Amino acid sequence: MSGRRLRDALQPARRLRHIRRPRRSLWRRIERLTEGASRLAAGSFDQRVPVEGDDEIAQLAQAFNSMAGQLQTSYRSLEERVTERTRALETSLQISRRLSTILDQETLTQEVVDEVQRAYNYYHVHIYLFDLGRQYLLMVGGTGEAGRAMLLRGHRLKAGQGLVGRAASRNEIMLVPDVREAPDWLPNPLLPDTKSELAVPITFDGKVQGVLDVQHNVVGGLDSGDVDLLQTIAAQLAVGLQNAQLLTQVQTRAERAARINTISQRIQHTTSVEQALQVTVRELGGALPVSSAYIELEAQSQSRINETWQAFLNAIDRPERLVYCYAGGIVSAEPKLNVIDAVGENSLNASLEVKNELIGHVRLNPQPQQHWTPQDLELLEAVAAVVAQQVENLRLLAEAEHYREEAEKALRRFTREQWEEPDAGPGGYLYDGRLVTPLLIDDGVHDIARPLLVRGERVGELMVDVEGLSPANEAAELVSAVAARLSAHVENLRLSRQTEIALADVQRRSDELAHLNRVVTRIAATLDLRNSLQIVVEELVAVTAADQARIGLLNGERSALKIVSEQFDESRSPSALGLEIPVEGNALTQEVLSTARPVVIRDAQNHPLTAPIRGMLYEQGIQTMIVLPIMAGNEIIGTVGADILSMDVDFGAEDLRLAEMVVFQAATAIQNARLFEQVQTTLAETRALYRASAELNRARSYDDLLDVLRLHSVAGEDSNMLSLTLFDVPWTDSTTPEWINVLAHWSPHPVQNPTVRFSLQDYPALKIMERDRQAMIEDVATDSRLDSRSRCALLNAFRARAVLAMPLVAGGQWIGHVNVMYPEPRNFSESELQQLRNLVGQAAVAVQSINLLKETQARAQRERVLREITARVRSVTDIDVIMKTAVREVSRALERDAFVMLGEASSNGENETEQAG
Repeated sequence: MSGRRLRDALQPARRLRHIRRPRRSLWRRIERLTEGASRLAAGSFDQRVPVEGDDEIAQLAQAFNSMAGQLQTSYRSLEERVTERTRALETSLQISRRLSTILDQETLTQEVVDEVQRAYNYYHVHIYLFDLGRQYLLMVGGTGEAGRAMLLRGHRLKAGQGLVGRAASRNEIMLVPDVREAPDWLPNPLLPDTKSELAVPITFDGKVQGVLDVQHNVVGGLDSGDVDLLQTIAAQLAVGLQNAQLLTQVQTRAERAARINTISQRIQHTTSVEQALQVTVRELGGALPVSSAYIELEAQSQSRINETWQAFLNAIDRPERLVYCYAGGIVSAEPKLNVIDAVGENSLNASLEVKNELIGHVRLNPQPQQHWTPQDLELLEAVAAVVAQQVENLRLLAEAEHYREEAEKALRRFTREQWEEPDAGPGGYLYDGRLVTPLLIDDGVHDIARPLLVRGERVGELMVDVEGLSPANEAAELVSAVAARLSAHVENLRLSRQTEIALADVQRRSDELAHLNRVVTRIAATLDLRNSLQIVVEELVAVTAADQARIGLLNGERSALKIVSEQFDESRSPSALGLEIPVEGNALTQEVLSTARPVVIRDAQNHPLTAPIRGMLYEQGIQTMIVLPIMAGNEIIGTVGADILSMDVDFGAEDLRLAEMVVFQAATAIQNARLFEQVQTTLAETRALYRASAELNRARSYDDLLDVLRLHSVAGEDSNMLSLTLFDVPWTDSTTPEWINVLAHWSPHPVQNPTVRFSLQDYPALKIMERDRQAMIEDVATDSRLDSRSRCALLNAFRARAVLAMPLVAGGQWIGHVNVMYPEPRNFSESELQQLRNLVGQAAVAVQSINLLKETQARAQRERVLREITARVRSVTDIDVIMKTAVREVSRALERDAFVMLGEASSNGENETEQAG
């Protein structure tokens, strides 16, 4: 009621004060009016007084009843708004708490739609998420029978189609209070009663993940209040979906690692190249959604590796091309099929490589409508590396078996060519009755001649002249017997020599395989990278002529090798563990890295390639150096260096071949160990993220949010300042804030009177801030993006040498920043930044929840004060006391000077005014 209307209503009562002798009925009417006012002031808003007559008291009663009706309506509406806001806040907090505990996407989305529909009695609620190609929005959660039916049939919308599609493609909230007035609105036959609709994008880290869509069966049933509510829920849902996706990724990665390990073990248990290929194509066909799978071995180039494979695939012992096909659960040989020339558009392919040389291919053809994922390619490449290593091992084993068979054949076979070798000595011997001399010339005419036969092969002849001897037949028999015995004896002598050679060769090959199997077994028994590398250097020293060995891995910039494992004689050499060896200026390392081939340096102390380290070679007495590359796929990830300390020991071809085998095994071990470490690290980071997420959802103040960020992210690592700031208005393309409000501040050092508000123009990192990515300054002193004023402010006022500003984005709006400052320059890894991005994204939602809670509490407080003031004012019947009470209570509630004025300006310009205090 306005001041003028209140004055007019109470003017008759003021006049009544001058009536000296009111009638009895008049007083009774006034008493009723006074009693009604008292009950109204006590909260009985349904109170009414009877209207009698048409005089001024009747007019006052009518005004009172009208005022009581207005108050009753206002209070009912006010209570409904308070109840609605309280319920909205409670639902939002309840959903937030549930989101922190649900890590399954299907369960998460269904619970959200059910809870929202139940809490607000909407006609229908559903959630859409983008598919992998971001071409379609797939419905993943819906309420009621309609929701179940749409889920069952895989309901989807094309991006940009309909209200939901436009909200997703534009990243904008779409509100249609009356669908009849929206010509492009798409009706759903399963939801015939839809009258209004609201689509809110689900956005995380600036990227739209999907849409939360609500429909109501009331025209105008959805308004700006629903927009605010659903924006908060959509932001919380985005965080929950991100957590669920992270868990799914980690679980998928762990399952993929386990599957790779299982397939690898089955491949490594094969005993022939053919069996390894068949097992590989069968396991890939069973592990991935393929219509068919092919694997092929064929050595084509003239490299050293391919020469050995060409000798293996020689078209005699086995085909020149080994091809196996998997289809319909059956593995079959397809030797004539040209697999590589028949690659389809959506085929998934991987190369089989040995020491960076191509020896074959694997190809997978997908099932209809199947799209490969990066995880499928990762599994295929990992299996391809394992099978390439296994077939190389089996080829070596087959080669050793071949040598053994050849040695056994040598024990059973002599050929004439072997007895006619140029180094076999003289062509024969002659005894002249006095002396045995070499036979230089043989005229070929003798009385008795008997061949020397070895396994049916003529290898020589025993000749005797028997002139004058009789009987001749006895001489012939004697010569024949001697020839037979001589043949057997010389065969035994030569056989013994050849046997020793063959046995030595077989033993050497067997020893190599035993060494190789021991290395494989030891490395396979551990997934720890450091242990794997230590096994490599130990075995390298054990199986070759090397006295010491060290492994160096390239850093991320490939500018230096860091020694990570070593086996050495402590009495002759110091430890080099942890030493970084620059690649620049190191000619020996550069040659190995550029050629991807091992280098053997004999007389190392005088060789030109070792000039930079000659002093070290002298000091340790190194005579021969061997450096071998460690290959991971097509990339060199490090080197193995082996040293010989004696001048009398040579590192021969057999040593080099065995060393390459050991290093070849090491490369796969390094990859497996790294994969395992990555999975474990990801699991640990994810568990920490879940803990932090739960703590963020429980946060009830801005300081609580900072504590979570400080304890669970890079924001708390050696920082000297952490703050949570909010713009005065969201920063959009059309609106730029003027002020930044500091909601919370943390520092390890006491800060007196910290700034709680400052101009955006005074923010030092303003020029490099963006809504979609963090602003990062790794060294304030050298960053060229900073002007001199900003650099001085950061260095002097904030004492910061490194700065990280992470944007707060909630409901698609850029609302502020989390700022971290460090006293020293520092680099930020991608994993550190990703962890902080995830937490800041959740913190933005928490900020909105805290703001909503504070706003609701403030509104409730204002409404409580209003009720108290109204009650006090209504309990007073004297107009002067009413004015004084009202101005006093308003002044106390607002903590400001308050004024109240009745009437209009008088002719002399004066008003009737009461002032508090």
